Amino acid sequence: MYNNRKSFIIKLLVVACIIYLCIHVLTNNAAPVIRELQESGRNLAALDGGNLEQAALTQENEMKEAVPIAEPTKAPEKPSEKVVTTEEPKKEPTVLEKVKELSQCLDKPMVPKTQQRGDYWVLYNYITAEKTFKCHESITYTTHADYSFMDNLVPLLERWKGPVSIAMHAPGTDFSNTLESIAHLRDCTTSLVKEYVTFHIYFSTKHVPKE
Repeated sequence: MYNNRKSFIIKLLVVACIIYLCIHVLTNNAAPVIRELQESGRNLAALDGGNLEQAALTQENEMKEAVPIAEPTKAPEKPSEKVVTTEEPKKEPTVLEKVKELSQCLDKPMVPKTQQRGDYWVLYNYITAEKTFKCHESITYTTHADYSFMDNLVPLLERWKGPVSIAMHAPGTDFSNTLESIAHLRDCTTSLVKEYVTFHIYFSTKHVPKE
């Protein structure tokens, strides 16, 4: 009997201690929990429509950042071809160009004309050569003679092979003989006479040809 009463009292004490401990724990932890619930309630109440949208966008951006987006692969760029520009070497002037620059000569037209020079009449360019040259392209061999010395003209042309200017003295009756000599040289000898020789005729004012 005594033992039963003793055990009952011990059980009551144990139950009382447990109840006391539970009340103490609940009393100490309830205040922070209540305060946290109150703050969360205020925050929810303070959120308006704009804040909700901003929060949703922020959450969506965070999700996008979390998922890596695969970038499209770029095709490998072809190496650009370098265009190498080479400067052309300057062309050296030819001999004729140098002569033209140094001489600064002027071309004169081969026009037939008659002019008096002192006591003589001169028929310039009476019979002209078929080939013409620029003043810097050739050197003209000039001489004078009469029809009796024309046999040396062909050998001269074969060596010279360039323009020749001959002043023929043809006073009085020698004028017709001079013309015949020129015609013979042009028509019956080498073609060099036609190509290169220009004939001028002159005579004294005292011995003017009748024809």
